[in-house]
Amino acid sequence: MIYTLIGSVLMFLGILTLYYQHSIQFQTLSFDIAGLMRLQLSPALQWWAFWAFFLGFAVKVPMFPNRKTAIRGSHGLVVRIYRIYTGIVAERNDPLGACTGFEWDEGNAHKNCERHQVTQEEAEDVFFNEPLVVRDDARHTKQEKRYYALGQTGGGRRLFVAFTIRRSMVRVISVRDMNRNEREAYASHEEETDA
Repeated sequence: MIYTLIGSVLMFLGILTLYYQHSIQFQTLSFDIAGLMRLQLSPALQWWAFWAFFLGFAVKVPMFPNRKTAIRGSHGLVVRIYRIYTGIVAERNDPLGACTGFEWDEGNAHKNCERHQVTQEEAEDVFFNEPLVVRDDARHTKQEKRYYALGQTGGGRRLFVAFTIRRSMVRVISVRDMNRNEREAYASHEEETDA
């Protein structure tokens, strides 16, 4: 119980640090996440906030499970939190790292719905669920760089999404249900992620 209290205090101090910095930079007091994301923090404050959140989450998840607190997959959560707070995701040239939304060509959207019975919402939902496998689509890259994603909707529908990125927007070209080979590749990625 004392560890949970310590973890809560560390997270609270990290949140207060961001809250206080927001008031200094924007002259308003706010917990608005969009506003907090615009903060320009010094490296020292970034590390302070990172360690406050990291240690708080490490205690609460827990990062070092014992017999009483073993939680399958908790290590993956800690690694994901670490990547988010340190920017490693952006550093490895993640094509989706700088994307801010979706852009649709009405013809493609209609074609995907008519041919494959996949709605725009389902196609977009894939990008917000884990695991998401994103790869370069070298075979179809001619004038602009193309990618494909293997993922699933919140309802569990497994989809293949071909897309490109234009002006920080994901532009879906085609979306359909995964074929057998894609399902097998996705399943093997799921197993690696769970390990």
